[in-house]
Amino acid sequence: MSLSVPVSGNGYGSAISVVSNSATGLSATLNDSSASGSVTFANSGNAPTTLSMSGLGGAFSVSPASCAIAAGGTCSVTVTMTPISAGAQGPQTLVASGGSTGQASTSVSGSVKAPALSLSASTIAFGTVSRGLIVSRSLTVTNSGTGTALGLSSSVSPASNTAGRYSSDVCSSLAPGASCSITVTYSATCNAGSLAGTVTLSGINFPALSFTATAGNASGKCV
Repeated sequence: MSLSVPVSGNGYGSAISVVSNSATGLSATLNDSSASGSVTFANSGNAPTTLSMSGLGGAFSVSPASCAIAAGGTCSVTVTMTPISAGAQGPQTLVASGGSTGQASTSVSGSVKAPALSLSASTIAFGTVSRGLIVSRSLTVTNSGTGTALGLSSSVSPASNTAGRYSSDVCSSLAPGASCSITVTYSATCNAGSLAGTVTLSGINFPALSFTATAGNASGKCV
C-alpha cells in the first residue's frame, strides 16, 4: 500500500527591478560641474541580495559600486556624468547584478553643451596716438554655442616697448547667445616709435582666439 502526500510551497530568492531612474537626459557644460541622477532598484522577492553595478564608462560613473537590498526593500545609486567632451553622451546601460539571484538594467544618457566664440574684428588699430596719451578701443566677443564660456581672460604679447604699453580686459564668463566687449588700452610714452601686439582671449572650455593691436606715437610734445 502506498500513500501520496501533496507538497506545496514558495521558492526562496530575490526578484530585482528598476523602480525609478533620473539619470537620463543629464545636462552639463563642457569642463564645468558634473551632472548626476539616481537609479533606485527594488527587491520584490523574499531573499536579500547584494547588487553589483557594471556597464558604465567614459563620461559616466556610478557610486556606490554595490548596494545591499533586503527582501521587499530598495537601494539607490548615483550616476554621474563628467563633462569631458562636447555633444551627446550615451546611452549606456547600467547593469545591477545579484549573481545567481538575477539582475536588472536601465539606460543612462546625457548631453554636454559647449561654447563657440567669435570676434567682431581681427585687428584693433589705434592709429597715431599723441605722446603721453592713454587710449582705449574695443571689439565684441559673441558666444553662438550652447554652453557658457567660462574663465575668460585676455593678454597681450608683447605688452610693451619704449613707445608704449598695452593692457586688456574682458568679461569673466559669457552665456549662450550673449556678447561682451574686450577692451584694449594703449598707453603711449613720450618716446617716438610704435607697438604691435597679439591679443589672446582664452578660457577653460573653448579654443583660444587672437587678434592684433597696432599703435604708433605721434611727433611733437608729450601731453
